[in-house]
Amino acid sequence: MSEHFQIRRATPQDRLQLSAELNYANHVFYHLDWSSPLDWLDKQPFWVAEDKEGIRAALALIEDPPGIAWLRIYACRRGISPDEHWKTLFTKSLGDFAPDSLPTIAALGLKEWLIPLLKDGGFHYHQAIITLYRELEGDDKDLTIPPFVFIRPMEEDDLPQVATIDQQAFEPIWQNSLSQIEISFQRARYATVAEMDEKIVGFQISTSNLFSIHLARLAVHPSFMRRNIGYALVADLIQRCKRDQCWELSVNTQDDNHASLSLYQKIGFQRSGQSFSVWVYQPAV
Repeated sequence: MSEHFQIRRATPQDRLQLSAELNYANHVFYHLDWSSPLDWLDKQPFWVAEDKEGIRAALALIEDPPGIAWLRIYACRRGISPDEHWKTLFTKSLGDFAPDSLPTIAALGLKEWLIPLLKDGGFHYHQAIITLYRELEGDDKDLTIPPFVFIRPMEEDDLPQVATIDQQAFEPIWQNSLSQIEISFQRARYATVAEMDEKIVGFQISTSNLFSIHLARLAVHPSFMRRNIGYALVADLIQRCKRDQCWELSVNTQDDNHASLSLYQKIGFQRSGQSFSVWVYQPAV
């Protein structure tokens, strides 16, 4: 380990150097997010280790929404072992939170090399995220939308209501802030809301990759669960995808979210076999 380095806060001026370094790095973790990891450079805690050659490692533990902080990035310059700066940067980041108001801290186990570091840092396994997919072929005449549900394109004025439903529908670590909902809306291929009696009761936001569509967000207001709102949103999405000649629709969900799994299997999704783990930090007592 080199002794000639310093630990400091990252700043927006680090963007170009970090971007260049990470393009060639062997160990780079990015959180699955609507924002680019480097878009968090104006937020804290975001710490770097630096030597005379530049940035050696970077770690961001940004709180968004309030009360939930995800590991947004952990990366090391090419040739730097991932365990060399993990403990120091993670400890520095934890120190930015008041001990009596520490947010829930979570991380995705997307990289095998990251998981031992998470365990060593006090993270514990929480659940798994699995991927399902559905081929978009055939006539799908059985996919009917209930007549009492009206599906329409999402509009910018809907976003505060959409964010409220999002925060009511998901457990805290999976909730999105209004700012993240706004970004997801801007980047969506398809974004629709479900209305009953002119009131928004659910929504979906999907992204695209060539001819494949990913259902990134599906939520129904808790007061309207078990009324086929989620089914209607997905059925409508499938119709839109097929009109645009898309080939496949995918979705991620928690392995213990039995309601979601039941819905997706009912509508023809199959498990892909792909999954990744979710970890939550538990401070030592």
